[in-house]
Amino acid sequence: MELAKTNRNISIDVLRILACALVVLHHTKIDSSNSILHLLYAASFTITRCAVPLFFMISGYLLISQSGDAMSFLKKRFDRIIVPLLVWLLVYNLFFVISGGVTNWKDFLFSFFSLEAAPHLWFLYALIGVYLLIPIVSPFLQKVTFRGFLFYMLIWGVTLIFNGNNFASFPALEFDHHGLVFTNIFFAILPFYGYFGYLLLGYIVKVKWDYISRNRWKILSVILLAGVVSKLAILLLLNDAASIAYLSVPTVAFTLFLFIGGLCLKFPRGGDFTLQLL
Repeated sequence: MELAKTNRNISIDVLRILACALVVLHHTKIDSSNSILHLLYAASFTITRCAVPLFFMISGYLLISQSGDAMSFLKKRFDRIIVPLLVWLLVYNLFFVISGGVTNWKDFLFSFFSLEAAPHLWFLYALIGVYLLIPIVSPFLQKVTFRGFLFYMLIWGVTLIFNGNNFASFPALEFDHHGLVFTNIFFAILPFYGYFGYLLLGYIVKVKWDYISRNRWKILSVILLAGVVSKLAILLLLNDAASIAYLSVPTVAFTLFLFIGGLCLKFPRGGDFTLQLL
């Protein structure tokens, strides 16, 4: 029996599996009394932080610049997200009520919409946000020059440095005078700060793949070096928490390294499951 040939990108499927495995490893408790295991886990913690960014990068690779109606695009994606999100929010909050964490309807509604009872579902909210932006950004990406695209990505890169992970006062938002915002000078670049940058990285890897694949060793070496150097610099100047933030230079570099490295793996479509680099 022959399997039907498809255009499915097996490398993307492998990256999804890798991201899932990293999520599990990231939330695995290690016995701190075993110094060797604890050291290995501490060393792997940096890589496991790439799990969520990998999912965003895969979404950008697959979804950005797709043609079609915006409402059809959103409906197809939201059908897979909204219903499960609402169901699990209800389940978690009902347990929250049973445990005595909520005593009235006002607190219940606040808990339901604020993720107080299910903070680990934050990823779905972030995913909804980036999905809403895809139909808006896709037409722009079809017309913008590569140089113009890099300019906007550079601004996103600046926000990875000037943010609350590295500077406690950023963004220093203060609301007064009936909702008017008083803040610091970096507020102008705040709209660029967020997970959507990972989607854009996934998109640019796709459109520039021919160049990337031809120079994969040089590019991977530079990315890995940037990740290691920035990781050490943040550890020396700040702290470990800043070095493992989702929106930080080291995490972006290591995620991009894993993403490009995974795409460089060749998976034969027959019964031969041996892996080889392109």
